[in-house]
Amino acid sequence: MTKVDASITAEELIELPLFQGEAPPELSWLPPLCRIEEFPAGQLLLAPERFEDQMYVVLDGEVQVQLDAKGERVIARLGRGHCVGEMSVIEALPPSAYVTTVVRSRLLLVDGATLRTVLSHSRCVTLNLLRMVCRRLRKDNLLLGRSLVERDELETQAWVDALTGLYNRHWFDQSLRVLIQHCQHREAHLSLLMIDIDYFKQYNDTHGHLAGDLALSTFSQTVRAHMRPGDHAARYGGEEIAVLLPDATLIEATQVAERVLTAIRQQSINGRHGEPLPGVTASIGVAEWCADETADTLIARADSALYRAKRLGRDRSCLAHNTVRK
Repeated sequence: MTKVDASITAEELIELPLFQGEAPPELSWLPPLCRIEEFPAGQLLLAPERFEDQMYVVLDGEVQVQLDAKGERVIARLGRGHCVGEMSVIEALPPSAYVTTVVRSRLLLVDGATLRTVLSHSRCVTLNLLRMVCRRLRKDNLLLGRSLVERDELETQAWVDALTGLYNRHWFDQSLRVLIQHCQHREAHLSLLMIDIDYFKQYNDTHGHLAGDLALSTFSQTVRAHMRPGDHAARYGGEEIAVLLPDATLIEATQVAERVLTAIRQQSINGRHGEPLPGVTASIGVAEWCADETADTLIARADSALYRAKRLGRDRSCLAHNTVRK
């Protein structure tokens, strides 16, 4: 840090955005109370762990606002005319972020008492500062909104299967365990459908994998469209879909299964250019959670019922054994 001998005049002050519009005579008392200092690049000016009670105005150079001390998460860069530290002075609290110089910079330092005096006597400076803070907040809100959208997109990618648009296996495994814990505490009902496309390997071999992907995508959307509100479908693996039915008894789950089977039989499938493709059918295993049953046991019972439906001729649903609630 180097103290600069050169002082600033009231006429020079009004060239800065913070003081624009104010008459020089109204600011004649201010320059002697301020000082100008020069800082090297990388100089830490403000930090959340300390209260400076001082505002910095950039005369030359650039400063950056960052969320960490190392400067790896920069949220803003500010050049000539911008100020930092003003909100900390007004709130009498430590700053919420770190501020460092990006390059060698010449800064005007205004201590807290002087800034508060300016704001209490100059309506013009107060409005200028308010506008500057509002612009910065608006920009921060835009950045925050963009960040939230990006976070939501990442979360969606983490939980959703790209081909079918359904939840993926990881989401299913976690959600099933949470629902079982819920049932254990509330003695609520929970049912599970395991759904598999009939002869899907043969469909792929005959019509090609692109046609198979279109069939699987259409099949998945058909299942989702005919569930109850509050039910959740996930791609369990390959062409197998698992549907979680919270608060559903075995009878209610069977009704959903039959509705899904009917819709799948009637659903047409189109190729990339709108050409019709053969339809598909499905087999479904239906199981209701029993008290003290683990997630793995419930899945195994629903899977067993699914394969029994296939052995019996496919295009049907079968109920899992041992589904009487204790």
